[in-house]
Amino acid sequence: MAVDLPLGVWVLKGFYDGIPWDTEIAALVDGTSRFGAFFRVMLPLVSPGIFSIALFSFLSGWGEFIFVYTFIQTSTNWTLSMLIQSLFASEMGGINLALIAALSVFYLVPVLVLFVVGEKYLVRVTIGGVKG
Repeated sequence: MAVDLPLGVWVLKGFYDGIPWDTEIAALVDGTSRFGAFFRVMLPLVSPGIFSIALFSFLSGWGEFIFVYTFIQTSTNWTLSMLIQSLFASEMGGINLALIAALSVFYLVPVLVLFVVGEKYLVRVTIGGVKG
């Protein structure tokens, strides 16, 4: 989790460096304020980067198993990944594969929804190239 913030700053700096100053100056010449130029011009141009960082941070936190396994001892505070692991580790009565499969689907659904909703932003990140 400590990697998310520095990586996000570094990636967004790259996105902002890719926008020419002429774009912001053109917005200011057209009569918008600095605040308006940022929210109406600059922010939509870097929205694929913001989405990418949000997606990376979400997936990084969603898959954080070792942190929960190390620091949270009571089962009332377990995450879904810990519950699935405890079902595999339980010795009593065998492994209930139907329950594990159902919980795995619930574990996967938020990630799939996030990818379906954000697919256009992910595609927009990869389109284009450096002009020069």
